[in-house]
Amino acid sequence: MKKTLVDFQPLKPAEQELFECCQHGKEAIIGKERPTKKTEENEIRAEFLR
Repeated sequence: MKKTLVDFQPLKPAEQELFECCQHGKEAIIGKERPTKKTEENEIRAEFLR
């Protein structure tokens, strides 16, 4: 079954940033470095990307 944006609410902070940047054709910058571990601020669910 296909999911819609409403299925992911509330969006995690990084997902929200990615979503807004995609809407405006901009590059999403989630952090200054590649993270070494998952946090609430940098996590993007794989299903959200699909």
